[in-house]
Amino acid sequence: DAQTIAKTIPVRCKTWPPRVPHSKVVFTKSSHGAFARYECNAGYRPSIKHNTVKCLFGEWTSEGEPFRCKPIWCEHPSKTYGTLEGGQIMLEGQMGAYDFAEYITEVEEGRSIVFQCRKGNILLGSPKATCVNGIWMPRKKPRCVSQTHPMVEGQTTWFERRRRSVQSCNVLANDSTRTVVITRRVNQCLIIASTPIFSCPTVTRK
Repeated sequence: DAQTIAKTIPVRCKTWPPRVPHSKVVFTKSSHGAFARYECNAGYRPSIKHNTVKCLFGEWTSEGEPFRCKPIWCEHPSKTYGTLEGGQIMLEGQMGAYDFAEYITEVEEGRSIVFQCRKGNILLGSPKATCVNGIWMPRKKPRCVSQTHPMVEGQTTWFERRRRSVQSCNVLANDSTRTVVITRRVNQCLIIASTPIFSCPTVTRK
């Protein structure tokens, strides 16, 4: 019939959207006008805000420059932590820790740095930090203090007292003739119910 007007239907996209390294593509349709969205993998970030492509007349097309996923980097740790007085910041590698040279401006996602104190000092705080989403974590900077620092001496004294008190007590265990039950804690002491009765010798401090 001469009065009939032919209706043209645009073809669908028969292939997947273009592959973008270090990303996954999400789409539910491949018909004309459908969109597909790119999502970067962990450790990578979008190069541009526009992260979609559109199916037009059988071809996936994008607006502007192509979408890419760029690696996430952490800046030199000196910009986050400064210098470690009494120690140094090392870059952790497969074969150990290495000096973190100033010319290394960026560190890739997942790499770690190590805080090491020089001889005669002890580290207070986390011994390691890791690059996570472009940020060094944890953010708090550790400190290197002298082994004669009051905090260190206090910790050493406490641990030494605890070690002596534990070593001076008899080892208790359940067996066929005795049942040992820890009922509660009082400060650093354990209140224990046991059958038969046992005794822990008094520690003489020197």
